[in-house]
Amino acid sequence: MNRNLLTILLLIGYTYLIFNFLTTEYSLAPRIFYTLNFISLSLILLAKAKSKKLNKHTHFLDEVQLVLEKRYSTIMYILNIALVVSFISFLTGFIYLREEYPQFILYSSVLLVMSFYYIKLFYEDKNNIIYMNRKIVDFNNSEVECQLQLDDGEKNVLLKQLDNFYKSTIILMFITEITLMFYSIISSNYQTVSMVLIAIVIFISSSLLITTNVYTNRN
Repeated sequence: MNRNLLTILLLIGYTYLIFNFLTTEYSLAPRIFYTLNFISLSLILLAKAKSKKLNKHTHFLDEVQLVLEKRYSTIMYILNIALVVSFISFLTGFIYLREEYPQFILYSSVLLVMSFYYIKLFYEDKNNIIYMNRKIVDFNNSEVECQLQLDDGEKNVLLKQLDNFYKSTIILMFITEITLMFYSIISSNYQTVSMVLIAIVIFISSSLLITTNVYTNRN
C-alpha cells in the first residue's frame, strides 16, 4: 500500500474517532476503550511525523549523529507504547465489549496491526540510515558469535544474551495475555489487573530490547 495513502487513511480514522467520541453518547467503559484507541493512533501519527525529521545527509556530523540516534530511539519507544496500548485495548475490549460494542474490537485490532507494521517499516527504513557507518549485528545470523567476537567480544555476547532474553520474555508474555483473555471469557473470572500488569512487563521488556539493540549498533 502506498505510504501516503496509508497516512491519509490514518488521518481520516483519527478524525472519525474524535468526531464519534464527541457526538455519540457512551457509558464510562466504552469511553475508556475509545480513549485507549485514540492514544494509540495519536502515538502512531506522532511517530510518523517525527520520522520525517530524520535526514541521512547530516549523518556524518558527530553531534548530529547523536541527535539522530536519540530521535530514532524516541520514535521506537513511541511506537512501542502505541503497540502496548492497542494490545491492552484489544484484550480488555474483547472481554468486556465484544457483544455490545464489537466495533471497538475492530478499531483495536487495526491499531495493533498498524503498530506492528510501522515498527517494522520504520526499522527497515531508518536503521541502516542512522547506523550506515556502523557494523550492524544481526542476531538472526548463524555466525553471529563470530561477528561479536570480532567486535568487542564479551560485551556484545552479553548484549546478544540480553536480546534473546527480552525477545523470549515478550513472546511468552504475549502468549500469557492471550491465554488470560480466553480464561477470563470462559470462566467469567476477569483477570484485567493481571493483564494490565503483564502488558507493562511487555512494554518494559520491549523498551529494554530497543535499548540493547541501540547499544549494540553503537559498538
